[in-house]
Amino acid sequence: MGFTDYCRREKKRLILTAAASLLMTLALILLPSDRGDVYLMDGDRVVGVRALKDSDNALLSLTAEKDGVSVSKEVVLGRKKAGSGSSPVRAVSEEEKLKYSVDSAVRDLSIPDDSELILPEELPDGTVLDWRRPRGGRTYLLPLLACPLLMLYGYRGEKDKAEKRAREEADGILRSLPEFNNKVVLLLGSGMVFDDVLSHITSEKTGEGDAGGTSIAGLLASAKREAEAVNGDMTAILSARASDMHIRELSRMVNLIYENRFTGADLAEKLSAEGEGLWAVRRKRAEEKGRRAETGLALPMSVTLLALVAVTAAPAMMQI
Repeated sequence: MGFTDYCRREKKRLILTAAASLLMTLALILLPSDRGDVYLMDGDRVVGVRALKDSDNALLSLTAEKDGVSVSKEVVLGRKKAGSGSSPVRAVSEEEKLKYSVDSAVRDLSIPDDSELILPEELPDGTVLDWRRPRGGRTYLLPLLACPLLMLYGYRGEKDKAEKRAREEADGILRSLPEFNNKVVLLLGSGMVFDDVLSHITSEKTGEGDAGGTSIAGLLASAKREAEAVNGDMTAILSARASDMHIRELSRMVNLIYENRFTGADLAEKLSAEGEGLWAVRRKRAEEKGRRAETGLALPMSVTLLALVAVTAAPAMMQI
């Protein structure tokens, strides 16, 4: 399943997500921000600050220049507070003198409660001040970027679920395949033809209620339903299903049956030899799962051991 197929199938969800993202973007552009009325603008420059309502300060970007020396810094303006006077510092270089001059001027500025503060464009000593809004404004494109990200996340989640289902189905088929092979060999040895053997095993599994499980029984049941619907050959459908599922052992066994189903005893002998390999594969997979389980239990057992040692040794250590 590709991403294009997922978008085609989930077209309604894609349209709704894109529409919601577009509406959110338009809302961010058209609606005023919570601090959009704070700054008094003259082009790109900030010439003043209005009285604050929801916050005690306003953030500005200030560039000061004097005699070829420039200083840039972020400035926070707020209401005047008691004890906020400036404290002199010793300036060594021209840049430090300019910084001290700018800091002193900024500390003297306060935003009134019910009016506007006009920002100075020049200090008494000739320092030119350039006030700007801080960088990193509102992210208008973020909702638009969220649309493809949400669709990709949904596709990835569905793909992971499909891969998990395919792994579980393959694991169930591999577990039940040796048993199915043995039953086919026994029934062929009793004198039944293969078509009767397949019908008998399929009916038996369906009667046990395992037709919808992730095993060879579910595969046989679905192949039987498809064969009855199209009036086709069940063995040929099984061969096609095995090729699509990419399970090597199943493909080899089904192709062996498809090519030799009319040879009677010859098919039974070949399936009997194939069964030994199937049981070996099943044992190998069981051993691998056991080793993975041991690895997964190593950390919890280590933590439990440490906790046991701590509980056991704690009384002795407290008596020291």
